[in-house]
Amino acid sequence: MRKFILSILLLVSINTYSQSTKTKEAVLIADSILKSQIGERLFQYFILSEGSYYSYEDRREKQWTGKFLEKNRLPKSFVTLHFLYHFDYPNVKGIRGGLWLIVDNNFKLIDTLNFEFIPRFITEDKPLDFISVDSALTIAKSNSKPNIYKVSIPTLAYNEKLKQYIYTSSHDLTVVLNSTGKDIGEFEIIKIDAKTGNLINISKGYKGIVIR
Repeated sequence: MRKFILSILLLVSINTYSQSTKTKEAVLIADSILKSQIGERLFQYFILSEGSYYSYEDRREKQWTGKFLEKNRLPKSFVTLHFLYHFDYPNVKGIRGGLWLIVDNNFKLIDTLNFEFIPRFITEDKPLDFISVDSALTIAKSNSKPNIYKVSIPTLAYNEKLKQYIYTSSHDLTVVLNSTGKDIGEFEIIKIDAKTGNLINISKGYKGIVIR
């Protein structure tokens, strides 16, 4: 309740003196909006990025953008503020993401915040339900074409298209040296569902450029 009241007071203060708003006050508002939607426990994993920026219009109503976090006060003519937050869960390598928190010049949230990159076991404060890297490696090896080349250690990442976390591993199929002494050849990319361990797909890739 105390934080909610503080947020309201800050909003009133900023709306009243918008032409001289301090940047740190705007950041407090953005933080309070994020906390209200994600909670204190998960907020600790978010870090505000220097990539945050503002948009403004000139006298000809042409829109421009610029950075603001290093400034003491916000530009008087800003139209929107775009806060970029990075999410990094320290307990599991690869669980990370980010979101844009966008507010207008009245500090009202414009777009819905998207937290789909945060696994359910984290939001519900439950034990990890992803398979281990070692298990993913075993699955990748069992689905790769047998040869003398090693299968790479799987890396975990969120796939925006599939809307799930997957392990990705690569495995060379052919390796030759080109005229400059660099490896070229064909390799397979093995993707595994991080939660179920099911094979998603195996695709092919090519590395290096053949110089004729």
